[in-house]
Amino acid sequence: GKRPIALFAVCTVCAAVLWAILPVTRFLDFVEVKTDRIQAIEASDEFLTQRGVDLQLFRRVATYSQTRQLPYIRETSDIAGLNELYRTRLVPVGWRVRYFVPLEKEEYRVTIGVSGDVLRLDHLIDENAPGESLSEQEAVQLAASAVQEAGNDLSNYGLIESRLEKRPARTDHNFVWEDSLATIGDGSFRISATVQGGEAIRVRSYFKTPEAWSRARNESTIYDTVLSILSVSMFGVLIVLAMRVYMQLIRGREVNWQLGILA
Repeated sequence: GKRPIALFAVCTVCAAVLWAILPVTRFLDFVEVKTDRIQAIEASDEFLTQRGVDLQLFRRVATYSQTRQLPYIRETSDIAGLNELYRTRLVPVGWRVRYFVPLEKEEYRVTIGVSGDVLRLDHLIDENAPGESLSEQEAVQLAASAVQEAGNDLSNYGLIESRLEKRPARTDHNFVWEDSLATIGDGSFRISATVQGGEAIRVRSYFKTPEAWSRARNESTIYDTVLSILSVSMFGVLIVLAMRVYMQLIRGREVNWQLGILA
């Protein structure tokens, strides 16, 4: 009786020791956070001040954010490959510092990397806020400069989308570039940027999952959800019916309590 228990305990301890000492690749295990919350706010403050933003009226909130695994890439690569992708091409983690004034629409959102570098700027303003109305050529040059300043090389990228949004007192432009060389399956690497009036913002590097795969996954998710709901519902109905039959047996005194106790 005691020998199987002892053997199980020894095996458990050995498994735990092996798990601790053997090298195991984990998602984003290469990330070393060198910037804390205070340092992220200070770096963000300095960045916005250099852009001429008066921060006196703004409140600040900083949150730490970690990306999720990309399901499409996870199906075709292991954790080591996924980590290499985030190490070289995508932003895995970072601090997001939000600047806002209560009841006001204008906001600044700055993303700070784990080493303290500025990765992205979002500037939210009212649709009616005034601004410049640049031509497409002027706007794409401004956006491309912002993309390069963010540390991105556009030499292998081609412009695949240029969208103009006419506002009441300004013109906004949205651009998307796609890498013409590197792909994963039918997915592609892209960089997007927005020119809001005369300000280049929202530079973002990301992986574009194939539309057909996304639709199939959503349909599968919906099917699994419906099936799960039906299964739970059927199980609930069976329990209710069983309880009802049991109550009828009790009322009809067809349950032998004495036999149940003796058993």
